Amino acid sequence: MLVLFALLSATFLSVGCVDSKSSLINYNSSADGYVPATEVPMGAPGDSTIYALAAAGSNDSILVYLRVPYSGADPDTVDVLNALQNRQMFGRPEVGDNVAIVLNDSDKTIAERVIVTEKLAGQWCYEVTPRLRRRLGEGPLPARLQQMLEEKREYGMVMKLSGDVRSLGAHARPSDDQLPVVYPKAKNYGRWAIFNGRLVLSEVKLPEGTEKAEVTVVGTDTADFVSMRRDTLILRFSDGERKYYRKTE
Repeated sequence: MLVLFALLSATFLSVGCVDSKSSLINYNSSADGYVPATEVPMGAPGDSTIYALAAAGSNDSILVYLRVPYSGADPDTVDVLNALQNRQMFGRPEVGDNVAIVLNDSDKTIAERVIVTEKLAGQWCYEVTPRLRRRLGEGPLPARLQQMLEEKREYGMVMKLSGDVRSLGAHARPSDDQLPVVYPKAKNYGRWAIFNGRLVLSEVKLPEGTEKAEVTVVGTDTADFVSMRRDTLILRFSDGERKYYRKTE
C-alpha cells in the first residue's frame, strides 16, 4: 500500500503540470498530408497514439504507464521489447516522463513505437552552409569567397512540452541581400504535435505590421523519428534526414 501511495503521489505531481486539454494542434488525415484544425483534447479523431506518464515498475521489456488525462484508473502495462528490437523506442522513460505510445494493430499488449516526449523539450540545433548566389566566370574562387562558403550558421528550434516551438537563427539578416552567398531558407515553426507516432511541425506566420496579433498556421511538415538520444535527434522529412544536437547554453 505504501509503495502504491508513493507511486500515485509522484505521478499526481507530474499530472498537475498537464492540462486535461492538450495545447497541441489537432491534425486530420487527408490526401495531402495533415491539415491544421482547431485545438482539441488529446486523442483527436484519427490519432491512435496513447498519451501517458511513465510509472514505477518499468524495465527494458515493459512500460508501466498512467493515461493522460488521469482518471483514477490503475496503471497499464505494455510490452516494449518489440519496439526496442525494431529501434522504435525513442528515449528512455523515467518515472513521471510524458510518453506517446503506438500499439500493435493486432495485439494491444505490444507497443510498436514509444516516444518519450519529455525528452523532446529543449533546444535542438543544426548547422548549415551557404551556396553561391551566382557563379561568374570559370576558374578557382577567390579566397575570401571560398571562406564565406565555409561560414556556417546555426539553425534550430526550442521545443516546449506545451506544444510551442520557437525557431532559432533561421531568419534572414538585413545584410544578407548584399552577400554573394545565399543561406538556406528555414521554416518558422510555432507548434508541434505527435500524430500516430510521427512528429508534426506547424509553420506559422505573424502578420506584418502587428506586434501582438495571433499567429496563423500556414503549413505543416511531418517527420518520422529515426533516432533520439540524450544529445542527438534525427528526423526524417520528405526531403531527407536532418540531424540535430542538443544545445544547453
